[in-house]
Amino acid sequence: MIKQTMSLMFLAVLAILTVGCCGKEPRKYNVTVSLDDEMRQSLGTRKLEVHLVGINEKENQRWENYSMTKYWQPGDNLPNSVPTYKMIFDPNHSAPQTLSKNDKIWDTWLKDGANRLYVLTLLPGMVSDADGDKDPRRQIEPLACYRWLKHDGNIEIKIQKTGITTVSQLRSEH
Repeated sequence: MIKQTMSLMFLAVLAILTVGCCGKEPRKYNVTVSLDDEMRQSLGTRKLEVHLVGINEKENQRWENYSMTKYWQPGDNLPNSVPTYKMIFDPNHSAPQTLSKNDKIWDTWLKDGANRLYVLTLLPGMVSDADGDKDPRRQIEPLACYRWLKHDGNIEIKIQKTGITTVSQLRSEH
């Protein structure tokens, strides 16, 4: 009886510790970006660049309101103002790409206080600038574990002609 009680207590403590590890603190993720079929077929001879950027609270407003049209102009300073992970898709390299949670860029982002991951791309055709996620060329992902329905350390993103979509499911903020 004592052995059984101790085993149950151990499992209860283990369950509390497991749940407790998934709080509001930002963490590293495997971020997989893929193109949907229509986007992959529309590449033709051109390339599609995707930028992943870890942004802290202090810089968030600037990045959230920044013109995506300006961001993608040659010579714009914002893309080079912070460490950026770049993915290039083209007709010969259109398979999903993953930023590993073991990549050193995560250490840099988290050391700088990043609590959001910005996913940015230049979509074909004319798109009007809008703030935050309202601009289809910008998707903002939270880095706090509790915000994700699955706590598996993976975030899946899909690039479509109409915009960037988060495949992984989020919880509401509250």
